[in-house]
Amino acid sequence: YMGGLHFLDLVIGLAFIYFLLSIICLSLQELKANLINERSKNLEKWITDTFNDRGRKKENSGLLDKNQPIIAFLKKWINNILKGKGREKENSGLGDRIWKNIMVDGLTQNKRTVSYIPKEVFVSALLDQIYYGSDDSNQGRNSESELENEQELINGLKPTYDFHSLGAAIENPSVRLPKPFQRVIRQVYSESHENLETFRMRLERWFEMAMVRNSGSYKKKTQWWTFGFAVVVTLGINVDSIKLASHFYDNPNEAKRIADQAEVYLKNNPEQKVIGDKEFKETVETIRADINKINELKLPLGWDGYEWVGCTKEGWMTIFKFLPGWIITIFAVSLGSPFWFDTLNKLVNLRAAGKTPNGGSNPSLDGGKKVQDNHTAVG
Repeated sequence: YMGGLHFLDLVIGLAFIYFLLSIICLSLQELKANLINERSKNLEKWITDTFNDRGRKKENSGLLDKNQPIIAFLKKWINNILKGKGREKENSGLGDRIWKNIMVDGLTQNKRTVSYIPKEVFVSALLDQIYYGSDDSNQGRNSESELENEQELINGLKPTYDFHSLGAAIENPSVRLPKPFQRVIRQVYSESHENLETFRMRLERWFEMAMVRNSGSYKKKTQWWTFGFAVVVTLGINVDSIKLASHFYDNPNEAKRIADQAEVYLKNNPEQKVIGDKEFKETVETIRADINKINELKLPLGWDGYEWVGCTKEGWMTIFKFLPGWIITIFAVSLGSPFWFDTLNKLVNLRAAGKTPNGGSNPSLDGGKKVQDNHTAVG
């Protein structure tokens, strides 16, 4: 018969396995995100979608409109090819210019794009493009000599902006602010009481809230990938929750051993490690270390001792026998490492409260024995 504390050891053992597996899945997700630069692309998409003038972008896209004659379309297409990148730069929207702004682009090294922008840097880049951006696109193109073009750029720079000059730039049609954002920034401007610092702080607060929503959308997209990685890891390591639970139930000492290791792990790692900031090699090492840690537990995991007999009745029966345990493991691991880290902390604290000072178990939790029996035995 398994007492209350032994049952708690069983639950802690399962939770610890789920936690280690979820870290592997999280590491695989981060590995994928780093390889395809997923966070940077997500941030760039938000900036361009929010700040580009979509109406103008559609107008200059070069797509064939129903009312546009075929000859005019061909002329426009040829003209775009002849002008090349120069025309593309000329027609770039505010979002594209913010993304390429030196204050944003300068946050990373060469050939790398930024995946996080501090709120102060973003607002500075935004105001810089609103105030200077429209003039930069037209300067240095009227003179034939490169020296004259450079001189025009030097002499044509605006003075540094203040609150009132920013207000004039916001109303300037050449800035090409998207209508939804123009309404927002005009309202923020009018509520800043002619104080530039207040104006910046309000924009920073708006950017923070937008990033929280964008981060939530990004996490929802990654949940399906996490589920897919949970399937791969569960089947690859052959983690059958039902078999594990039976193993812990039949072997209380094994359950206690794993629960003790979970307690030691939490003691050495009071806070969950951040995986997102690691480089490629570090992420691979994390995955390898967690797999080795699971192997060191010496539990009935893996495919050792199993032989695939092909698409026969015996083979399919083996799969169906494992299927319920696999499904439980997959959905448990999909909950994520933060969930299991918090759960483990609560369970380990509950386990510590159930122990007596000399290391034994609390009689009220073990085997249903009454405290009064101990007093009778002593007497």
